[in-house]
Amino acid sequence: MHISSAEPARGREAFLVAEQVTAGYGPTPTIRDVTVQVGRGEIVCVLGPNGAGKSTLMKAITGKLPHMSGRVLLDAVDVSGYRNDQLAGRGLGYVPQVNDVFDTLSVLENLEVGGYLLPRAELAKNVERVTEIFPAIADMRDRTASKLSGGERKMVAIARALMLSPSVLLLDEPTANLAVELAGVVLREHVRRLADAGCAVLLVEQRALEALRVSDYGYILVGGSVEVEAPAEQLLERQDIGEIFLGRAYPQAMGRR
Repeated sequence: MHISSAEPARGREAFLVAEQVTAGYGPTPTIRDVTVQVGRGEIVCVLGPNGAGKSTLMKAITGKLPHMSGRVLLDAVDVSGYRNDQLAGRGLGYVPQVNDVFDTLSVLENLEVGGYLLPRAELAKNVERVTEIFPAIADMRDRTASKLSGGERKMVAIARALMLSPSVLLLDEPTANLAVELAGVVLREHVRRLADAGCAVLLVEQRALEALRVSDYGYILVGGSVEVEAPAEQLLERQDIGEIFLGRAYPQAMGRR
């Protein structure tokens, strides 16, 4: 069902809107009345301490967890309750924190699985397209995914999600278990490249400072609700974010660029 468009997202028309979403795994909700929105070409990060509900929000948006209330709009269409394949067909891609590639398949086979909705004639074309975005994939197409390093694995996971040319991509902890240097590469290069190509990116990330530095806007969840939202640059300037909202005592570090 098509509905009226949401308010512009910080000067950009909102492409993805999670509106007052309440969801959880039992009778007691994990997140309550959470609203986030992302515009095309924008990176929006969702931060917060462990247990704040970040991954729950992602699962609610992607239909892996039913909503207790609220709705999800994709390009002004209410897609609440849509199946994964329906969401993919409408331009939503998702890279989970774990199980993001098929270990027993080659890199090329992983990409082909990611394009499962494509006609066969378009499959090879889209493999070439994502290889142009991530040139390093060309040299590892025949390698088994289980043989990849952590950074290579995450790159393939993102490339697989791009096989269907999503308009919006949800990334749940893309730097989990990566070394600091590799994490920086994933955020500064891989994720930023997606937004620069016009994709709307919703990023859940534990590395708060690094995420804010590549993002345009940020939301901070505390206890299942949005406690603070602001442009990423403003959040970096706040001296109280680390201590109060992220559960760490490093207010001085939050001011560094």
